[in-house]
Amino acid sequence: MVPCPTTKTSIRTSLITCIIRATALRDGEGNIIGAIESFSNNASVIDARRKLQELRHVAMSDPLTWIGNRRHLDGRLSAVIAEYQINASIAGLLFIDVDHFKEVNDTYGHNTGDDVLRMVANTIRYALRLTDTVGRWGGDEFLAILHDVQDKEALRFAAEKVRTLAENSRLDLNGQGLAVTVSIGGTLLQPGDTPELLVQRADELIYQSKQAGRKRVTIG
Repeated sequence: MVPCPTTKTSIRTSLITCIIRATALRDGEGNIIGAIESFSNNASVIDARRKLQELRHVAMSDPLTWIGNRRHLDGRLSAVIAEYQINASIAGLLFIDVDHFKEVNDTYGHNTGDDVLRMVANTIRYALRLTDTVGRWGGDEFLAILHDVQDKEALRFAAEKVRTLAENSRLDLNGQGLAVTVSIGGTLLQPGDTPELLVQRADELIYQSKQAGRKRVTIG
């Protein structure tokens, strides 16, 4: 769908969203010599397609944080593994967990806990590139798929950026700043990986970060 050609009046120029269909014109030998374009501003069709796109977005978004949900992450994990198998395109995975999140809920209530999750989600999203995939895995756990990561040092650099920005973010709570920290486990795609194996490996690494005292990054 694109803007239709403008319609000019003495008062203003207006744009109408429409659908364009193009049909090739060929000569007697089959060579393309031109094209016929037809324009349609069928409002009901356009509106239905727009609503379908909105439904797809909702189905793949976490309703609390509005980043990707687990279904979206599952699909992206399968996609990056398939791409790796075809052209060896390296990707990395960060498993991010909010430290002592239960204490936040117990102390400040679940509404504040939800605000903390939204804050952390936004911090992760803005810390990484637009080409990376960020989503909520469940509860206070987040995943970030980093595309075209060259090595573990590059993955560590990205993870430390997320950890540092999360630690320095503040939620305004009655005039006082509430801060949390995160623990991160990161790993690169390896031959033979499945989505389950990749996530499991990152989960084991985040456990090492928590055992070492939390608010740490462990890359393996």
